[in-house]
Amino acid sequence: MRNPSAASRAVLPSAPNANLLAGALLTEVKEAWRQPEIIDGYLDKIQRLALKSHKDAQKLVTAGVISTLILLLKTRAIDGVGLETVLLTLGILAYDPITANTIYRTGTSAILIETIDVALSDDMAALAVWCLARICRNAEIATELIKLNLGRLLVTKGLKGGQRTSRISAWCLGILIRSDNIADSLADMGLVNALCEHLRRCSESIDAGPEDYSAAVYAVARLSRSIKISKALAKGGCVGMLSHLLITAEDPRVLLWTARAVGCLMRPNSSDMAKLLLDAGVAHGLAHLPSMLPTEEVEPLGSFAFAIQRFSCAEWGSGTRKALADAGLVDVLLAASRTAADEPYPQVHIDLAYAIALLADVGGAPIRKQIVNAGGNDILKQIAGSTNRPDVAKACNLAATSINGNLWSRNIDAAQLFLVASDVETTAQLRPPPLLFDFVVYLPSGYQFRSTLPFHFLGDVPCARISPPSASAPSPESQSPFLLRTHGTGRRPARAQRTPNLLGTLLATFVLFRFGSLPQACDIALLCLALGAICIFLAAAESRWSPFHATQLDVRFHMARRYTPAPPDLFCVSHIASVRVRDLGVLVVSS
Repeated sequence: MRNPSAASRAVLPSAPNANLLAGALLTEVKEAWRQPEIIDGYLDKIQRLALKSHKDAQKLVTAGVISTLILLLKTRAIDGVGLETVLLTLGILAYDPITANTIYRTGTSAILIETIDVALSDDMAALAVWCLARICRNAEIATELIKLNLGRLLVTKGLKGGQRTSRISAWCLGILIRSDNIADSLADMGLVNALCEHLRRCSESIDAGPEDYSAAVYAVARLSRSIKISKALAKGGCVGMLSHLLITAEDPRVLLWTARAVGCLMRPNSSDMAKLLLDAGVAHGLAHLPSMLPTEEVEPLGSFAFAIQRFSCAEWGSGTRKALADAGLVDVLLAASRTAADEPYPQVHIDLAYAIALLADVGGAPIRKQIVNAGGNDILKQIAGSTNRPDVAKACNLAATSINGNLWSRNIDAAQLFLVASDVETTAQLRPPPLLFDFVVYLPSGYQFRSTLPFHFLGDVPCARISPPSASAPSPESQSPFLLRTHGTGRRPARAQRTPNLLGTLLATFVLFRFGSLPQACDIALLCLALGAICIFLAAAESRWSPFHATQLDVRFHMARRYTPAPPDLFCVSHIASVRVRDLGVLVVSS
């Protein structure tokens, strides 16, 4: 085996320089006899540096890492060995529109789409879809990706793949829908039925988690850009499943996107869709939503308010007013506004104020009187007086006018509110959360293995044996990964496995020489040999997991990075019961 190149042998500092990393990686990739373990080591350092801050990621991009990664992607895409590491690094670096456009202009999208089509594992396909979702930042790129057959591939294969692939495919489809034309094109490809089937599979699977439901409902919300598509989704059974999620879900992300999808299904004057939703019990589900949220979760209240806005615009008759009032949504809306009043979420304040204004307008005098008696004016004045945002104060004043103003002023405000609620770009343009490729272990030989774990990490982990989170946990809001050194467990040396066999043989020999003239000597010898065989079996079973402390493993967790209104950008694990290393260097995680 050749010696590493000069750049490979250079000792990088603990906080590696972006230019040094880029140069070392390029030199190693261009070597005729490249060493994958050295390249993977550089890729890991690039990931760590890029995750520290956007500034460090920009330095890596400026140093030319992207072109090297694309070259490495084309090389490893042939046999797929080590491709996951390249995809993960590429996706992490696609952190802003400029970098995403750089990756897109190099023609990498076609390679990623081909990787999805021929991927041999769920992880590889999911990472390729994730990279494409990170690259898609505007309608132009989305249109070009549709022309490259990405939409049809995700509809026919992505949503029907493994759990990770189907989840991230739903996110990617939602991000692709940047215009009405794209929505119509994907609907013609069968996305409506595919999404309904995917949501149904999630509801029937015991392994489906909040991330799966959030991704599916996000795609439903993005696709619902016309009354025709909304009716098709309702015909496919989407309305009943959304109502069920509103009533039964407890995760704030699921409630956020479900309420948002309910609002997106309706358009102004779409009374038939509003009736379908009300008949399915959506109003009672919305009334149930704020009570399911923890105190610190405020963003779902914005989606809750948005759904009420759309209900108010969908039908101006007494039927909607009665259904919303009977469900108790007036009191719940005011309680939600009171809860969010002291929280620094201006967009939520605006959405709640518009919801109060529209509900007061469509509800007529009885609803306005109920709002006044419940202290709605005081809440709006409190929010308007305590904010330094002009748009928040304007929304609160507009809502107050809708409640207390005369007929002329209320009609002017109603026209403004109608334009606000008619905006089709109400669903946030979000980057999808990356997959659970955040548990990385480097064995002493440099062999790298990625494992996926189904939970979120909430605390610190002691050394020697990874156990449930401790009380002294770092904040999960941390945006930087941290390193954990822990002793591994592995296979005992081969001579230790031969010890029982050797002991049994020596004991049998001793018995034969000591009692050779006795008839029972053979029986005793056979018994000793049998005991030795049993010891061999037990030792072989135990030695697979017998501990040794000569090896240390570097375990890296990417801490969850929260930003509003998106779900966590980096997922983590909650706890690991044990970490074991098999004799061939394959990590086995049992939780």
